[in-house]
Amino acid sequence: MIAQSGVKGTLRCGFTLVEMLVTLSLLVVLILVSMSWVTNISRRQDQDLHRSNWQRAAYMVLDQFERDLMQVDMLDEMRRLGNPRVKIEPDDITIRTIELGHLVSVKYRFDQARQQLMRQADSSHDTKTPLLGDVERFHVELLMPDEQHTLPELHLTIESLNGHRSSRVLTLTREAVQQ
Repeated sequence: MIAQSGVKGTLRCGFTLVEMLVTLSLLVVLILVSMSWVTNISRRQDQDLHRSNWQRAAYMVLDQFERDLMQVDMLDEMRRLGNPRVKIEPDDITIRTIELGHLVSVKYRFDQARQQLMRQADSSHDTKTPLLGDVERFHVELLMPDEQHTLPELHLTIESLNGHRSSRVLTLTREAVQQ
């Protein structure tokens, strides 16, 4: 703005101090808003990445579980007889399957203290392999139908600490299951 000097009547060009302070204040507000916006976008992107990674890992665990179940069908008749191929207990589920060409029992267990889903094969000398972390709940439900011509279904659900959920439904044969 233009300011006039009262004594001589000369004109000076430039901004007043008040105009400069208002301009700088608006600039600071715009910078703070844009920084907040960038920070929120970055935080949201990190959350989405974590959720995506957890979901992908959970699907891989369910795929491994399904592979172990499907390997059961590759057992020849002599090795199929006897013990059930799938045994469901309150804390875990055990599957008789083939691993590296040998008949093994694989146990899936939820370790609540570590909040991890674990896999243990009897051929691995009691080594428990953590499959997935940040797990709040691992739920296995076996639905045995009343009708003879309908096959049992195994419902698997994995829930994360952040509320993410992955689930799968697998069909079994009646002779494969022991409750």
